[in-house]
Amino acid sequence: MDTVFIDESKTRGYTVAAATVSHRDIQKLRREVAKLRKSGQARVHMVKEGGEWKSRIAPLIEDVQDLSR
Repeated sequence: MDTVFIDESKTRGYTVAAATVSHRDIQKLRREVAKLRKSGQARVHMVKEGGEWKSRIAPLIEDVQDLSR
């Protein structure tokens, strides 16, 4: 079974984004995203991240996306 991640943004209107991850890849992707968390942080959420950290996270998210292809 695939996993679906959904998020929304109210910046400049209302946007909903969704991503599906194959059950074969979910654990590998979770490990990679976990590496993006700062010490003591439970999860990565862009709204709570500072500008410099956001600019470091974005390319890493692109790399994680490549893992699932």
